[in-house]
Amino acid sequence: MKKYTKQFVVILCAAAVLLALSAVLRNASSTGSLNRMLKKNWDAQLPGGYVVEYRAATGDDLEEGGLRFHVLLYDDSDLLDEVLPWVSCTQPTSTANSGAEAVAEMLTALGVPGGEWPNLEDSGMWYAHDDEGTEVLILHEEEDLRLYVLESFS
Repeated sequence: MKKYTKQFVVILCAAAVLLALSAVLRNASSTGSLNRMLKKNWDAQLPGGYVVEYRAATGDDLEEGGLRFHVLLYDDSDLLDEVLPWVSCTQPTSTANSGAEAVAEMLTALGVPGGEWPNLEDSGMWYAHDDEGTEVLILHEEEDLRLYVLESFS
C-alpha cells in the first residue's frame, strides 16, 4: 500500500509542476506577442520585464471588431515615465469624447471591475489610431507600476 501512496504523491507533484510551468509559459508567450503586436500595429515599443496582471476581451475573433484590455505590472516605474510621449487623459481622441470618457466607455463594455481601471483623472495617455477605425490607448499614472493597454478593433 505504501508503494502506491508514494507513486500517487510523485504523480501529484509532477502534475503540480507541469501546471505551474504551463501558466508561466502561457504568460511569457502572451507578453511577447502583445509587445510584438503593439510594435507592428502602432509602432509602440514597451519595455520588457512585465507580468500581465489582468486581461479582458470581447471575444476570440477580433477580425470582426471588438475590444481588448491588458493591465501590465512592472517592477520599476522609472521604465514607464519616458517610454511614450504621455499627454493628459482628458484630451479628446479622434472621437468626440475625451480620452478618459472613451476609456470608461470601453472598460464598461468589457465589464472590467472597478479595481482594474486606471485612475482616469491623473493618468497620462498615449493614443494612436488608423484610418480603418482601429485604435489603441495606453495609460500610465506617474509613480504607478502599471500600464493599461486598451485596443479597439472595428
